[in-house]
Amino acid sequence: MHSEVMDKIEAFIYAYREGDASAFDALFHMYTPMILSSLARYARGEEDSDARSLANEAFHNAVLHWSSEGAASFGTYAKRCVINALKKLQIERSHEIAPAAVDVDALCSYVGIEASVIRKDAVDRIRQVVRPILSDEEYRVFLSCILGTFSVGEYGRLYDKTRKQVEMTKWRALKKLRASKELISVLTP
Repeated sequence: MHSEVMDKIEAFIYAYREGDASAFDALFHMYTPMILSSLARYARGEEDSDARSLANEAFHNAVLHWSSEGAASFGTYAKRCVINALKKLQIERSHEIAPAAVDVDALCSYVGIEASVIRKDAVDRIRQVVRPILSDEEYRVFLSCILGTFSVGEYGRLYDKTRKQVEMTKWRALKKLRASKELISVLTP
């Protein structure tokens, strides 16, 4: 029985490669539970459209590239492809800080030199002005340690950086920002 299922899967794969789109639909239907369980585990759930699209693309690539000569069955190979794609997305996302990650209420009550010039209604404009000025890493530090409530040590632990690296990045970011006339005009009422 197991061999019959494997033969059927292999037949669908080769039929799709020969141009039979319905063969891919049949394979996709068979492996949808695997894709959904991978999304539930490695993405922001089944409704995460970016992750779902990436998982579907990884499955499609598995159909195109799997070889019966390899050691892994198609199911194992396809699952590895989908999970690896989702893990890569997870890593990429862990390095992003979405605007929603900035707690504006905490910013406005935060005590510090930088926070004294921040107004709740100016945060979006500040981010628009700051983003083109700073590198990706400087911008993450800006959002986390300057606008946000992360300490240098907390940021370092989160992104696997030394305290000195984070302090230097923060210093470079602040130096660039102090030189920005456009930012000064946004901060000055």
